[in-house]
Amino acid sequence: MPLSAGTNAAMNPIMYRGDDLNDFQNVVAGGTARLEVRNGFMYHEIQVEYAGVTVAQMTEVRVKLNNQVYYRLRGSDLDVIEFYDGGLDSDSVGILVIPFSRKGLKVPGQEVLTALNMQVPDGSGNLFTNLTVEIDIAGDAAAPVLTPIALKQPADLSLGASGAPVGPGYVRRLIDFTQGSVHQGVNRLRDLVIPGQVVASRLLLNRLFLNIDPAHVRNIQVRRDNVEEEYIRPRVNERNQRANGKQPVAGWTIIDPTAQGIGLNGFDFSTRIDELEFNLDLQPIPNGAALPASFRFIADFIGLPTQ
Repeated sequence: MPLSAGTNAAMNPIMYRGDDLNDFQNVVAGGTARLEVRNGFMYHEIQVEYAGVTVAQMTEVRVKLNNQVYYRLRGSDLDVIEFYDGGLDSDSVGILVIPFSRKGLKVPGQEVLTALNMQVPDGSGNLFTNLTVEIDIAGDAAAPVLTPIALKQPADLSLGASGAPVGPGYVRRLIDFTQGSVHQGVNRLRDLVIPGQVVASRLLLNRLFLNIDPAHVRNIQVRRDNVEEEYIRPRVNERNQRANGKQPVAGWTIIDPTAQGIGLNGFDFSTRIDELEFNLDLQPIPNGAALPASFRFIADFIGLPTQ
């Protein structure tokens, strides 16, 4: 994936916050709040200032591009991702961050190239004409109020190295999964099927956020075609993440080959998804908790947009 800094916006990013987003509609306990985001900008993240509701009461957050779901996860999952990337606990500041661009990438311009460039087609005619955020609110929320703020810059209308417009950018997909039938010993992580995704062009799995305590994990083997690509031990894994400015999250095991700031270090899903497997060797916590019957995990993909 040519994540190169070949555009004016990538070389000279000008980011600013604006409070001129439309209001959320239907912000009620037990309802689905909906935000239609204006076009004509490149969006890095949307910050949702909230009151009368907790992040745990935002039971599902969906981001839709051209009415196709690209993000589907809980508000608390977004909190985990933000904290791991160096941010603050959402409820401590009353702001939920919905990220689009990848934070902490060291190659110049890559963060900008992973932002959402709205209403700009690429050489194949792919473009995003609408961006929608939906938040399901639990029925026991007191009196929810949601106020969106954007971290954005003008849309990038320049041409890429091929002479074609740069297009929508390299787009993230944040999707939640559930791993069932958990047992002591080696567990193969379930196949990662992405809603609406056609794996016709290069797609990278940047990170996996596993909602299982690292104390349950003896090791993780990443294999492709029965050949070991990576061997991960939890304590070494957390040490390396901390050394690169990441914040391990209590109760979560995070697999992040991009922790050093190189976005291309993700796992490549070029052809068949079942070529790549993750094998977790799990155990009860000595003198502690038994293994859970199941656990949730979040897959953080990045790739070209699909129609």
